[in-house]
Amino acid sequence: MRAIRSILCWVYGFEAVICLWPVADGVWAAFRRRAGGLDLRPNWLLVVAGIAFAMTCWAYWRRMKTVRWWGGAAGVLNLVFAGAMIVAAVFLPGDRRSTFRMESSLWGLAAVEAAVGFAGIVAFSWYDAAERAELPGPARIEGDGTHPLFDKLVWLAGFGGFVVAMWSWWRWARVEGLPQRGGLPYYVEFLIAELAMVTVHELGHALTGKALGMRVRAFIVGPFQWRVRDGRWGFQFRLADLLATGGAAAVVPARADQTRSRELWMIAGGPLASLIAGAAAVGALLAAPNHRWRNEWELLALFATLSLLAAVVNLLPFQTRKEQYSDGAQLYQLLSQGAWGDYHHAMGIVGATTVTALRPRDYDIGAMERAAEVITQGPRALHLRLLMSAHYRDCGRMKEAGQALNDAADVYEDSASGIPAELHTAFVIGKAMVQRDADGAREWWERMKAKKANHLNADYWLARAALLSIEGHKGEAREAWAKGNALAQKLPNAGAYEVDREKFAMLGRDLDAQPEAAAAKWHEELVTV
Repeated sequence: MRAIRSILCWVYGFEAVICLWPVADGVWAAFRRRAGGLDLRPNWLLVVAGIAFAMTCWAYWRRMKTVRWWGGAAGVLNLVFAGAMIVAAVFLPGDRRSTFRMESSLWGLAAVEAAVGFAGIVAFSWYDAAERAELPGPARIEGDGTHPLFDKLVWLAGFGGFVVAMWSWWRWARVEGLPQRGGLPYYVEFLIAELAMVTVHELGHALTGKALGMRVRAFIVGPFQWRVRDGRWGFQFRLADLLATGGAAAVVPARADQTRSRELWMIAGGPLASLIAGAAAVGALLAAPNHRWRNEWELLALFATLSLLAAVVNLLPFQTRKEQYSDGAQLYQLLSQGAWGDYHHAMGIVGATTVTALRPRDYDIGAMERAAEVITQGPRALHLRLLMSAHYRDCGRMKEAGQALNDAADVYEDSASGIPAELHTAFVIGKAMVQRDADGAREWWERMKAKKANHLNADYWLARAALLSIEGHKGEAREAWAKGNALAQKLPNAGAYEVDREKFAMLGRDLDAQPEAAAAKWHEELVTV
């Protein structure tokens, strides 16, 4: 329900602009004519609706209790608009319907408005202001080049730039006599242009990285998501992300000695691709009045505007609510030569262990330790400490491995309890196999179960087998071990997966050992890895 409310707020924000734009346009026209006043009486419903939509967004983003009433009012207004569209579609004269293509668009738009209205009434009637405590803002880490106020201003500036640019294109189209679509077709064109813009931007990252000898590990465009999991590519279509405006391209080095300049060029490849595509779309758009694609001018205008905005906005340093950094923020961090530069270098080597023979013992632990002194909050800090624990364990330094695991647990309790369920397996395995703490392993297992892990990979079965083994359930542990070991043997020949197979081998020997000798043998094998 929370995801539905978030999507509705973006829809309401768009509707607020649509409702208030005619009023703002009239004010501007009156100002240019230096008129003595402006008659807003014909637009009173639009003004009220625009205020209601805008206040719903503001109240939800500020987690105000009044969002229930504003959201309900916005839902009712959408139902009113849907009813008005139905009446217009039924009773308007046929020639006027055909002139504005209302016959084909009004019914579809009315259905969308009605769906949004009902969804708004239901979703916001169940709103609980306690969500504010459950949705903390992104962690602010020293030296990351971002500021909380600028994070919000960037989106406002981007939205304002889009509105001004499209308004200019519409005025140009009227002068050129180009046809204009309205209603549902326009929204479909917007979605197509958005997905195309994100695809081009992420391809810029991916293709630049490939040209520099790097490897692509994930490629995401809205609901279309390709990822490498357990060494193999997989595709997933997530309907919940259909209206998502973002994407990602995870590109990792193929070698540990990758220069920082390659990472910089890979990141800059996205905005550069958006800039080139946007400029090409502008050229095609300006030529549209005299060519066969004149009827598609609006799609070109949307793509050109979104692409150019993506090129500019992504070069600004900001952080999203999901704690993702813009291209500009990452470029700043790499050029800063401080802890963030160490962090990106270290994470590059971590990514290389899934595509090369490098292992956790080959991590740049010095860079990790320097980065950990500054990055102390959020999922990045937790992940960094788990990786440090893996490095120490692969080097046979069990004391340091256990301490890094405890540090990761502290970060979890303080600022990173929202990590995915699958990441909890690292704590279960560490507690069971490094610290020999049955109660601690069980606690982390229960936390993972509460989050309902859906990806039952080799790490999941290793965690289950290690937990059952340390609790003395040898029979069940062997069953879990057999399932996980079968998956581990199918993983590619890369350093990270070799370590997984070694863990299964050690656990298998422990399960076969006599109970009285298991603990001593286990500790001896770990130290000699």
